[in-house]
Amino acid sequence: MKKTKTILAAMAMALAFTSCKGIVSSDLSEGSRSARAAASASSSKRVVGYFCEWGIYGAHDNYYATSIPANKLTHINYAFVGLDPSSQAVQIFDPWATTDIVYPGDKWDTQYKGNLGQLRKLKEEYPHLKVLISVGGWTKSNGFHAAAANATTRARAAENLKNFVVQYGLDGVDIDWEYPGVNRPKDPNDEYDLGAPGGIEDKENFTLFLKAIREALDAQGRKDGKKYELTAAIGVGYDKIAVTNPGDYCKYLDALNLMTYDMHGAFESNTGHQAPLYANMNCGIYSDDVREKYNIDWAVKKFISEGVPASKIVVGLPFYSRGWNNVSGGLDFDGDGIGDGMFGTGGSTLSGKWGVGGQSPYFAVKALENTPGWVKYRDEVSKACWLYNRGARELYTYDDQLTIKTKCDYINELGLGGAMYWELDGDDWKNGYDLVNIVHESILNGVDFGTDINPGDNGGNNPGNDNPGTNPGNDNPGTNPGTNPGNDNPGTNPGTNPGTEVPPSSKATGLPGTPSLEQTSWNGEASFGLRMNMWWGNNGTVAELYENGEKIASVTFDDNSPSAQSYTFNVSGKANGTYAYQVKLINSFGTSVSGTVNYTVTKGSASSEPVNPQPEPEPEPEPEPQPGDQGGDQPGNNQPPAGGNTWAVMGTYTAGQVVSYNGANYSCLVTHVAYSETWNPADTPALWSRI
Repeated sequence: MKKTKTILAAMAMALAFTSCKGIVSSDLSEGSRSARAAASASSSKRVVGYFCEWGIYGAHDNYYATSIPANKLTHINYAFVGLDPSSQAVQIFDPWATTDIVYPGDKWDTQYKGNLGQLRKLKEEYPHLKVLISVGGWTKSNGFHAAAANATTRARAAENLKNFVVQYGLDGVDIDWEYPGVNRPKDPNDEYDLGAPGGIEDKENFTLFLKAIREALDAQGRKDGKKYELTAAIGVGYDKIAVTNPGDYCKYLDALNLMTYDMHGAFESNTGHQAPLYANMNCGIYSDDVREKYNIDWAVKKFISEGVPASKIVVGLPFYSRGWNNVSGGLDFDGDGIGDGMFGTGGSTLSGKWGVGGQSPYFAVKALENTPGWVKYRDEVSKACWLYNRGARELYTYDDQLTIKTKCDYINELGLGGAMYWELDGDDWKNGYDLVNIVHESILNGVDFGTDINPGDNGGNNPGNDNPGTNPGNDNPGTNPGTNPGNDNPGTNPGTNPGTEVPPSSKATGLPGTPSLEQTSWNGEASFGLRMNMWWGNNGTVAELYENGEKIASVTFDDNSPSAQSYTFNVSGKANGTYAYQVKLINSFGTSVSGTVNYTVTKGSASSEPVNPQPEPEPEPEPEPQPGDQGGDQPGNNQPPAGGNTWAVMGTYTAGQVVSYNGANYSCLVTHVAYSETWNPADTPALWSRI
């Protein structure tokens, strides 16, 4: 199945990004007892919404995480990161969007920077919510074949993915490998498409790859007292299924998110439904296999016949269209003796809001329904709809409210695991979400997962989980289901640190969650910050900062398990050289240790004596105005501002920096690189404020 291409606008520069249809999921953690009672028939269901890295940009109408209707979802999946084919390192494609952007209304030093920070904030507001990171996608699946190739690369990839999940306070991983066993070269017409190597060895290696990730997540979960989830976006083409082993790999997954869309599109010269529920064998233009097997019902029953539990199957729903131009012929659906476009022929260059091939969000196609020239048709056999403009010879295949409701009823009737949709910003979100509401009402019985839900009330069993080594009844992130039977964390001291007075833990039930440590400056300055974050889990009551193995600072915390803990240690007066830092988070159960951060000072005095800092309160930050649509990657603060305090093209400017331009002074609002003269302070109020 083909994937969609999205063009993003960015201020004065047009930066293109290619997306794909992904699907991810995880276990539904029920909220309060009253919510569980109301949702008794759907307690095992999940509703998964895809939130894309590029959604914040203008081409997608600036869809921020703050627009997500989290009370009507059980899961959000963030798309996409990748795996480096050589090192198996996790790759963030747009750091500006994912980790750096300051959302409207937040201050410059907010702990919720980037889409991932905002999703973590959303999890705090809606404790039932799970957030997974999706890896790969149509254009970024180039690293999977190498990662799955042998035990060493599998272990390395699993470790890196696990570390990424812990670092950003996520709930698991979704693997969107498109597709195992298929060797696809790069698209020469798409500079962002990396291709996807594959071979027959993937049939076995895909299963082993998922097993390695499952084991890494389970091991981390035992340390953190929570269950981390693993899901996969699965192709439903009969040829894709044939080169994998669903009955084997499903054992390691919490859910299989079936990509039950893109079954037909402008990548073919014939028209067809992109996501039909059932086969329409009256269509004579496709082969028998395609007519019979390119529909949701065949795919679902195929996976069940392969040994996949129905409760693990999540059906994908498209919130976007595909389409054709130069359409002719087709079957006569309304009985007037004239073909109605569907199952006819068509061209591949219909321009949609999201890309060529008629790719438009649902809300854009919905707007055409009442536009002169457009007629809406239904295929009562396939349970599908389309719009056809006979005069313009254009056709859109899409899902509307009725087809979504019909599919939700099908999910419930077969006892499937739930529904997923690609992508959240495709719904009519500015007018209250047509399709999200239908899925919420149908799959979750309309239960509103509000902010009053107690995250410790996890609602009983986790059905359909036969993964060995997982903890199936406990998906409360802050609770250890029992005693820690031993300490298998090589970086963890099972006792307390000698000489450290550790306040008692009032809520923690085990070792502190594993902290992460990150530097807050990258310019080689002699003074810098080191921020510790423990996103979710058992709290520590003391945090200690170590430099080159020596403790240089400590701070005490209250135990508010399972809430996040964060602190910035300020270091100053460092001599030139490289320093290794770690942070230890301690409570009465023991100690957890972060990874090592190496910081190189290049702007210190070669003769100055190293200073062991004490933590200081962070200064009150300046108010941060709304950033607006900044567009494109921000390369980071890796080059000095050009021209000192005078603004210049290709300078790198940080939030709060003051420059002069044409005789006036301006304060930088958002860290950025000035790529051209059009980014000057006078003409870019989203980036600069005159003072």
